[in-house]
Amino acid sequence: MKCLKPKKKDTVKNGQSLVQYVVDKITAGVERGNYSPGQRLIAADLAEQFNVSRAPVREALHVLAGEGVVDLIPNRGAMIRKVSNKELVDLLDFTEAICVLGVRQATPKMDKPKNIKIMEKAMQRIRDAYANKIPLPLISSLYQYHVDLNAISGNYYVDFFYRRVPFHFFNPMFAEQVPSKPEHWDGFLRDYEQIHSAVLSRDPHVSTTTFISHMQWVISIAKE
Repeated sequence: MKCLKPKKKDTVKNGQSLVQYVVDKITAGVERGNYSPGQRLIAADLAEQFNVSRAPVREALHVLAGEGVVDLIPNRGAMIRKVSNKELVDLLDFTEAICVLGVRQATPKMDKPKNIKIMEKAMQRIRDAYANKIPLPLISSLYQYHVDLNAISGNYYVDFFYRRVPFHFFNPMFAEQVPSKPEHWDGFLRDYEQIHSAVLSRDPHVSTTTFISHMQWVISIAKE
């Protein structure tokens, strides 16, 4: 009996399951602003775009619904979820809570040159984004700064949860609100220069209090 070879579009891509591949593609599209809140996601179109069958697309949409990124509406299919201002503020509160632990635990580990090098690169991305004055790259560079810092912290749960989909999902929405005024740009750069200096000083008390002060300022902006 002749064995049938699987079609190319039905194989695993880049070592990932097809479901995770589609989840990552949609998430990246949301983070880049390719998908806007309320936009419908057509399974057939996504399958064609990502060169996969419809089955992993449908499963990926259910995964994203569980992550709070997609709404599945009976007889209408899937659409990118619209998020209220309160939800954005709530996530900022949660961001402060989870990232302050990463800041505190990573700061003493700045005695290693490789860690300093990682964070210097992360800070330079923030400076570059500030210079270009484009909101989404700035918010993304701030997010990546904490991704790197959390990895250095060595706390598995801080690192794991901060990389979860909702943080990517909310970045474009934060970018629509902050920085919303010229003085906000200077505030973000000023605060992160101070946070960065405190982290490199290896003083966890100073780094955490500086970070908390920054987050309270950002939350006040989001509430305006």
